[in-house]
Amino acid sequence: MKERAGRFDAIVVGARMGGGATALGLAARGWRVLLLDAARFPSDTLSTHLLWSDALGAFDRLGVLGEVREVGAPAIGRMRLAFGDRTNEAAIPTRDGYPPLMSIRRTVLDDILVRRARRQPTVEVREGFVVEGLLRDGGAVVGVRGGRRGAGGRVEERARVVVGADGRHSTVARLVNAAEYDVVPPLLATYYRYYRGVAPIGEPTLEAFRDAEGSFCYLFPGDGGVWTLAVSFPQAEFARVRRDHERAIDAAIARKAGLAGRLAGAERLGPARGAGDLTNFFRVPFGPGWALAGDAGYHRDPITGRGIADALRSGEALAAALDRALRGEARWHDALAAYWAGRDALVRPLYDFTCDRPPAALTRRAWGAYLGRTLTDSAFLGRYVGFMATVTPPEAFYLARQRCGNGSTTKAQRPQRTQRRARSLVLEPSTFDSSFVSFVVFVPLWSHRLALNSAPGGGGRRRRGR
Repeated sequence: MKERAGRFDAIVVGARMGGGATALGLAARGWRVLLLDAARFPSDTLSTHLLWSDALGAFDRLGVLGEVREVGAPAIGRMRLAFGDRTNEAAIPTRDGYPPLMSIRRTVLDDILVRRARRQPTVEVREGFVVEGLLRDGGAVVGVRGGRRGAGGRVEERARVVVGADGRHSTVARLVNAAEYDVVPPLLATYYRYYRGVAPIGEPTLEAFRDAEGSFCYLFPGDGGVWTLAVSFPQAEFARVRRDHERAIDAAIARKAGLAGRLAGAERLGPARGAGDLTNFFRVPFGPGWALAGDAGYHRDPITGRGIADALRSGEALAAALDRALRGEARWHDALAAYWAGRDALVRPLYDFTCDRPPAALTRRAWGAYLGRTLTDSAFLGRYVGFMATVTPPEAFYLARQRCGNGSTTKAQRPQRTQRRARSLVLEPSTFDSSFVSFVVFVPLWSHRLALNSAPGGGGRRRRGR
């Protein structure tokens, strides 16, 4: 990769999960990094706060797992589903001995990464710094222009690569006009409330509640004795809900059997926060002199709670790819194209699942029958939540067998539109009840109009960043 004048090898815009992991990964390999963020830490951001075991593994590799554990958040070891008077529970699978699931507020979690970055001799952290423009040379990005919020002066900084890790409304992605593909409109509007003094039910548990009107509630314990209540409404309800979201949340709680009792006597901590503009998308994650990590390059509805883990793993993978390119071990395009393909391969199964894409040639009724087992079969629920945690491989979750014309059978692959020629799918027997199909899918079952095909490099449409 071409050498450029400047004090830094990389400028990373955004110091939270994706940017922090990228900066620390580069620093561990000896590169000089300027890490910028518009916020001043400790700083909050909208989040599910959920850390699956692969996220904890990433924190371990980044050298901060000890600090994460010291926060004192309980290890959440079980998932419980409740729909009316029906319930089911299962242990949450884990990997490599890490806790299955934890919840830590972002004011605490993000600050751990930022403090780790400050301690690195090759990293300079600037908080309250707003990027206003990019520097270019011959079509390639070579730096940033901006300044500290509230200060009069503006500065320019140059580096061999600029990384945008500044969230789904990424300034860097907008300025480079990064192409988006496989865009799916928002599925749900989600709000978060916080409580203290919720009565535990035994082992720390991720509790999920559903009612017949289509809203979902999730309740789980976190650090500092604080419990998170996430409430998701169908996107069609967002305009109504946002007019008085506190009242809508209260009504949603009242409709969930057992939930109001769980919260009785608990102290509510401040007003609810939420969003309804949660578009699902992929962005082309690199170009001449720039790259994207975390939500800046890919975003999926937060209903599966995978945002933190996905951003960390994206940042780790990007740091490894940039190291190869910066050292000249691989051409820029080859190293970053491999990062792109790896990112999409990692997140594609759950993206398709979240966006309601069942295996090809499978009817809604058969798909619902299969997923309906989450309320009747604890072992199946364990496999299901293991899929959310990326512990259960997609091929182990999608147990359908494709029947070929000669009567032979093969294991079904994860959902792919290229499989639409399959003649039939045979599923294990299960009990079907259409009233809770959307509950176990975690999104209402409707058809989405997709903006583009999903193949990397497959003719992505350019949209202005938001």
